[in-house]
Amino acid sequence: EPKFCDSCGTETAARPVKILSARFFPRLAGFALDFAVVFISSVLLAAVSGAEGPGSLAILAVVFWSYQTFFAAYDGRTIGMMPLGLKISDPTGRKPGFWSAFLRGAGMIADMTTVIGGAIALFRHDRLAFHDIISGTMVIKSEKEEA
Repeated sequence: EPKFCDSCGTETAARPVKILSARFFPRLAGFALDFAVVFISSVLLAAVSGAEGPGSLAILAVVFWSYQTFFAAYDGRTIGMMPLGLKISDPTGRKPGFWSAFLRGAGMIADMTTVIGGAIALFRHDRLAFHDIISGTMVIKSEKEEA
């Protein structure tokens, strides 16, 4: 079905847009910034709660998962991604929904425990890590940065 311009009435052609995942090292830098935020928050929370050893690791995992899920679903980007012009999207360019963000956070916890999950993005032509694959998401340069 043809589409028409609202202001002039001329027919517009739909152009397919190819979305390319962001490169590995900017993603790694964003992750490092995010991890610093989460680590500091977790240390403070563990100190207040008196958690030690495995308890403090559990706090770190829960805070990290919650942080990733909230920011991905709410704004499509985390605090660490903002200064780098990165954002999380689905294959159509929209921010992920809650369940995709939730799965992505779970995948990132798995990536951190194995290291392999994030590193596979180095070797894939589409630059997707394990957490991207299981959640149907990707990290891209934001449109503001591309312009």
